[in-house]
Amino acid sequence: MTATTTFCGCPHRLQEYLGARVEALQRNQAFIDQYRDPRDKHLARREAIFPAGTWWLRRFAGVKCADVGESAPPS
Repeated sequence: MTATTTFCGCPHRLQEYLGARVEALQRNQAFIDQYRDPRDKHLARREAIFPAGTWWLRRFAGVKCADVGESAPPS
């Protein structure tokens, strides 16, 4: 049994799934890359602006976050 026969039996569907998965992984890695420096600054008790999507920290820790649609400014 191959990957093309285990996923709906449709090779084109498998390609769509894999493409979407790769895109999601790339978006996740980009978020982590944007998050890393502000996290280090926050832990050092320096002012930091976190990327959009950091709702919990904004709500409960009072950190500053970039607006949706813009990335955190470079530090």
